[in-house]
Amino acid sequence: MKTVVFNGKEYAKRIENEVAQKVRDLKNDFDITPKLVSILVGKNVSSVLYTKLKKQAAQRVGVKFKIKKFNSNTKASEIMKYITQNNLDDKTHGIMVQLPLPANLAQSTKHIVQSIAENKDVDGLREDRGFVHPTVKAILSALDIAVFSGKEKIVVVGSKGMVGSKLIKNYEAVGVDKNTKNLEKITKSADILISCTGVPNLIKKNMVKEGVLIIDVGAPKGDVDKGTYKKAKFVTPVPGGIGPVGISYLLENLAQAAYNQAIIHTS
Repeated sequence: MKTVVFNGKEYAKRIENEVAQKVRDLKNDFDITPKLVSILVGKNVSSVLYTKLKKQAAQRVGVKFKIKKFNSNTKASEIMKYITQNNLDDKTHGIMVQLPLPANLAQSTKHIVQSIAENKDVDGLREDRGFVHPTVKAILSALDIAVFSGKEKIVVVGSKGMVGSKLIKNYEAVGVDKNTKNLEKITKSADILISCTGVPNLIKKNMVKEGVLIIDVGAPKGDVDKGTYKKAKFVTPVPGGIGPVGISYLLENLAQAAYNQAIIHTS
């Protein structure tokens, strides 16, 4: 059986080209350039890396990308105050918080995210979000390419995380975590296995069945051991799979947010 390996970088390029055109249209029609404020708390290596990648993508499509850095010991109230200031700024069209936050702010994550105005929550983190989480959009795009019929059994490993919880909430799927009893038995029953735990090489080849569709959302290293690919008919690799597509969809959400806000201001 030949394994189809999803080329996320090529797919992301197509999305970026579409976003770049929307950005040009926004400039021509409304004389605005979309602006995204990304909040980075602490010096988590993965968070710093992904913020850098998002800024690079933003430059490619022509949007403004501001990084606001806070020390890891910053109080939640200070971060929320900054978010409120940008909620009221007409020149800021999107606000996001790079997760995970430092341990001392973990319990405040929900409150911080909920302080982002709904129309500027381009990362789709709010519970009453107006935008679909970019990573979820990327996963669904990959499944469409893999000819997802909707009848397959989906198992999400990491179902309590930010991405996993949204998949479980909105789609019929079995949710498990890395410490779930009989994890191997459950993952082996999946037609589609989505893993988003952040635990490198958690999923071994003995944990999946032949012909499975594997969506690896691990970061910065894959959740799925590459030896597992041989048993899959479709796989999203790490790096170069879901990651770049998710970033392109973040920028797509930003362009849409800017358009929505422009329409309101001109009506």
